[in-house]
Amino acid sequence: MSMRESRLRFRAAMSRWFAVVVVLLVVLAGVGGWATYTSVVEPGTHTEERTVSSWSSSRSFTHGAQVVRSNPVFPVGSRLSNRSVYFRTVAPVLDGAYLFSYRATESGSLAVTANTSLVIQGVESPDEGADTRNVTVHWQTTDRLAERSASNLQPGQRLTVPFSVNATQVRNRTQRIGESLGSGPGRQRVLLRVRLTVEGTVNGQRLSRTRTDALALAFDGDTYRVDDPGRLTAESTRTRLVGVANEYGPLWTSGGPALFGLSLVALGGLVAARRRGRFDLSAAEREYLDYLDDREEFDEWITTIRLPASVASRERAEAVSLADLVDFAIDTDNAVVERPDGEAFYVVHDDLLYTYTPPTEPAREGPTAAADTEADESPTDVEDGK
Repeated sequence: MSMRESRLRFRAAMSRWFAVVVVLLVVLAGVGGWATYTSVVEPGTHTEERTVSSWSSSRSFTHGAQVVRSNPVFPVGSRLSNRSVYFRTVAPVLDGAYLFSYRATESGSLAVTANTSLVIQGVESPDEGADTRNVTVHWQTTDRLAERSASNLQPGQRLTVPFSVNATQVRNRTQRIGESLGSGPGRQRVLLRVRLTVEGTVNGQRLSRTRTDALALAFDGDTYRVDDPGRLTAESTRTRLVGVANEYGPLWTSGGPALFGLSLVALGGLVAARRRGRFDLSAAEREYLDYLDDREEFDEWITTIRLPASVASRERAEAVSLADLVDFAIDTDNAVVERPDGEAFYVVHDDLLYTYTPPTEPAREGPTAAADTEADESPTDVEDGK
């Protein structure tokens, strides 16, 4: 397809679909204008939940036992730390500490008191694997060990409450209690229990809480097991709803103005070209496009052959269009012959030569083209043997 033919087809398409293209450009300009307005002029707001303040507390145990008796595994004087099982014969004294601390996004001042006790209980549970849930306490003895307090604990500071228990002495004591009570229901349980009381102000809010944490001790021959609950945390946040300006990506913030501007420029250019008649086609241009469409549509019915000069003696009948000539060929079961130079088409039928002479490509485009010039219908091409 030549450049001139491409331009001609573009003008024809714009002439036919001008209203549709205008509507499309108006819609695109509206979309671009809306994107520009919402991203630049009035982005709008939405509501978000923002954290005003928060605080968190941490409670945990550290524990260990020093090796005091010679043995082939652990050196005397070494310390076994944060184990689940200790050896009562070589490291009988379990010591450690209960730790409390907290953090706050703003400020805080807490009065904290922690009391540690050694508790021996006779308990019964429907679930033998549950040490702290759904238990029935039949009897209990409590020995207070230590108390620590801080009247003005600040965020990031720590309250440390030390403890120390002799596992051998506790085991002997539980055995004596069991012997004195006889074979009662359930089993014995030993707890190193801490009762924590917290009062004060955090992030401007009053606070008053009580927590109870515990290490459970269990004896098995010459070992004792420590059931450490691990690090215990508590968190609290205060939120409020705030209005936040909407944010848009680069496709919206940059693409919107670009789409708006380009659509307006294209719309203005099309309207100006339409007013100047740039899309109007002359009669010759329309005829030439009709011929090109017919040539493409009926290509399979056309064969390029150089006819002999003897055919020129036949009387001629001129078809108005290539489509008419092809229809005649189909109706009469003949072929359409195209001259090798493409300047004429023929159908040979009976004693007549049916012909069609295609229009020449218009030399000039637009309404000023010489559109009324008739194509030369001279039949000398066959007669001359071309």
